Amino acid sequence: VMGGNSYNFIHALKTQGALRSLAEPNLIAMDGQQASFLAGGEFPVPMVQSGGEKSTVTVVFKEYGVRLNFKPTIIDEDHIRLELEPEVSTIDFANGVKFDGYVIPALKTRRAKTGVELRDGQSFALAGLLDNQEMRSLQKIPVLGDIPVLGALFTSKSFQKSETELMFIVTAQLVKPINRDDVPQMRGVDGLKGSSPLGVEPKGEGIEGDHGFSTGTGTTTSTTNALPSAPVKESKESKESVASSEKKDVTKQSSMPRVEFVPALLTTEVKPATLETTESAKP
Repeated sequence: VMGGNSYNFIHALKTQGALRSLAEPNLIAMDGQQASFLAGGEFPVPMVQSGGEKSTVTVVFKEYGVRLNFKPTIIDEDHIRLELEPEVSTIDFANGVKFDGYVIPALKTRRAKTGVELRDGQSFALAGLLDNQEMRSLQKIPVLGDIPVLGALFTSKSFQKSETELMFIVTAQLVKPINRDDVPQMRGVDGLKGSSPLGVEPKGEGIEGDHGFSTGTGTTTSTTNALPSAPVKESKESKESVASSEKKDVTKQSSMPRVEFVPALLTTEVKPATLETTESAKP
């Protein structure tokens, strides 16, 4: 289990170049369901299938990279049990297989599987996945380097050995549902001043009646109807029911939560929209 001093130590190692971060994923999973993450790629592997006298070649893609499989289980309000299975695989051409003139690379894999119980917001570090690599190279001057005995004076040998250790740091957090009271309520567009989120008074579509068409700007365009239309009276109860249904729809729409997934090293900038209104009056 890691604390504040451990994170400071890791940050110091990154600053000195002794530690490198491969991936920083953020995953959300439901209780009892498995989730996985892969940062890497795929390479093609041909497979020969024989059927009687003819044989067909199919291509299968194999995944490689940094993979993390985990399954969370909520024990109580403050404790989480995690089943972790981290894996790191790299392409190895040295141990590859030749097929039809092509070299199919092998995979060098480091894998672990464990379970741990953590509190909400606590971190867990899993290390010990070592990898040793040795590299030898020989450089020589053409012709002179091939001379017996004296050729050693014109050649140089180099030897390089590297050892890396893989460490996984997992932080478990409980994501609680959003309370309905915490969601900002949306105002209904009823033509009143201040109902727009940008502070601009919305313009109504107008009400057509016996005396013309009004847009709410003080300008009225008169129209002549061929037949006089009977006035339609709306009861007080119907108006109240329509207003209550509009309020219910607005409340229902505003209470829906929004889930955002923000990957590491990605910043998003949201600029407010600019709303321009133009008023025109007809004579």
